[in-house]
Amino acid sequence: MKRVAKILLGVLGVLILLIVAAAIALPLLVDPNDYKPQINAAIEDQIGREVDISGDIGLSVFPWLGVELGRVSVANADGFGDEPMATAQAAEISIKLLPLLSREIEVGTVGLQGLNLRLARNADGRTNWASISEHLTRNQAESGNGESPAESEPKNDPAPDDGGFSLSSLQIGAIDIRDAAVSWRDATTGADYRASGVKLVTGRLTDGEPVRLEFGGDFEAPEAALGGEVSLVAQVEPSIADQFYRFSDLSLNVIASGEAVPAGRQQASLTGAGEFDVDAGRFKLSNMALQAAGLNVNANVDGSDLGSDAAAYSGRVTVKEFNPSTVMRELEIEPPATQRDAALSTAGFDAQFEAGNEHVQFKQILATLDDSSVKGSARVEDFAQPAIGFDLSLDELNVDDYLP
Repeated sequence: MKRVAKILLGVLGVLILLIVAAAIALPLLVDPNDYKPQINAAIEDQIGREVDISGDIGLSVFPWLGVELGRVSVANADGFGDEPMATAQAAEISIKLLPLLSREIEVGTVGLQGLNLRLARNADGRTNWASISEHLTRNQAESGNGESPAESEPKNDPAPDDGGFSLSSLQIGAIDIRDAAVSWRDATTGADYRASGVKLVTGRLTDGEPVRLEFGGDFEAPEAALGGEVSLVAQVEPSIADQFYRFSDLSLNVIASGEAVPAGRQQASLTGAGEFDVDAGRFKLSNMALQAAGLNVNANVDGSDLGSDAAAYSGRVTVKEFNPSTVMRELEIEPPATQRDAALSTAGFDAQFEAGNEHVQFKQILATLDDSSVKGSARVEDFAQPAIGFDLSLDELNVDDYLP
């Protein structure tokens, strides 16, 4: 019996060595660049759009099943110009082989360099990616039972016990997108937005585990005479299966410039934390702090029934004490000349609020201006034709201080 066991173990060891040797030798024996026409044709058949892989294709098999692409482009739709809809200078993705035996998906770093994505809508309201979506839908219907996706029964992701892969088994080493550019032109509205130098970098992505996210880039809206820079860093904890997302340590910085910006240049920063429950249509923003133009605004906001007529928002907003004259100068507004030099030197605001799609109400208002204080409540109904109501009390006001 021991002899049989030794033979079986020996055979198994030889098989493993052969598999490893084949995995190492395969990229050396097979050059995927020899099959570019077939690869292009297969992708074109799936998306219904001409694809050109003009760069080299690299292939690795063990321990990672990986693909590296050089320059690749996807043609634009008819009527949207000769430039490709999308190009990328380099891309890479890899999947570890051995975890697949345990029905786990372990993806290495997903890299994308030099992406240039041109999105557009023509005067008829049709986008340049609509035909791709339609082609994919058609292929899905034809490869199934002949029914359209709307007619077919929804299929749940197979559970690990059924021999499939679950979302919780997905692990991604990281996402690394650099030097990307995205543009959006809408012929129906005249909108023209562009982003360049875009970077999106994450740490290891595992469902239910926190991950650091970095995003940044330059933006431009030529028609609005607006441009600037944006950078974002946050700790994100996704639960994809539950459609629940939490973020913390948010740091968002925006520098806006151009003719449309007061004084030609303004800077704003936002910090805070929050969570978003997609299925429940609920979000919560905590300890949000905005700094801009000499103002410091703190807020806590809860939202529920999002996307419905019953959407509701509530929370508290506080504008810390500030100098109104200084803020006006920051926004290139000349403060009015007043009889009292110290007029318009201090102000503040604090209130709780409740809001819906057609109303907003402020409660427990405490607003200050110099030596005056206002307390009470205010409400606006029907934003299209506003009906304004208020119940406010003013303790004192020396009007002479604010006369010319």
